[in-house]
Amino acid sequence: MKRLTTLFIILIIVSRADAQTSYTIKTSDMNIRGTSTLHDWELKATMVNATCELNCEGHTIKDIKSFYLEIPTTSLKSMNGSKMMNDKVYSALKSETAKKITFKLEKIVSVDPGENGWDVRCIGSLSIAGVATSSVMMVHLRTEPDGSITFSGVKKLKMTDYNVQPPKAMLGTLTAGNEIEIEFEINLTKV
Repeated sequence: MKRLTTLFIILIIVSRADAQTSYTIKTSDMNIRGTSTLHDWELKATMVNATCELNCEGHTIKDIKSFYLEIPTTSLKSMNGSKMMNDKVYSALKSETAKKITFKLEKIVSVDPGENGWDVRCIGSLSIAGVATSSVMMVHLRTEPDGSITFSGVKKLKMTDYNVQPPKAMLGTLTAGNEIEIEFEINLTKV
């Protein structure tokens, strides 16, 4: 009986030491910026879904077990309210068949203490317009006083890497540049 009690106590200690905490999205701010032959443009992701599993000790993140992010393609909206811009983006992103943009964490490369948190270099599968590529991301991670976690960063990429042809308008006189920049800040809270 004494051995059984000791084994039970050890199992409780081990399970608490490796306790995973699940998080889900609380708030998000994600913008996609680009250029064109006429003017710069910007889209806002009006709907973002994300989940994450972390091992934490207090406010210290010990390990990131998983991270998954999903953006419905038609939730991208032009910041100037242009329906024509929205329609061009949805067409370029093949929104009828590729209904969402996703990022799934594959591997953590490094975690370094940074100003007010950690700088995380990771590799994940980024899927845009139905094309998935392995992509390196630099993300700043911080814990908030309320126990939530905030991920922030900037990712530059080329549309053609995802077989997306830069949108054109006005009989081709307005053409979007190939390079875009995605800036994000996502706050996740415990489930």
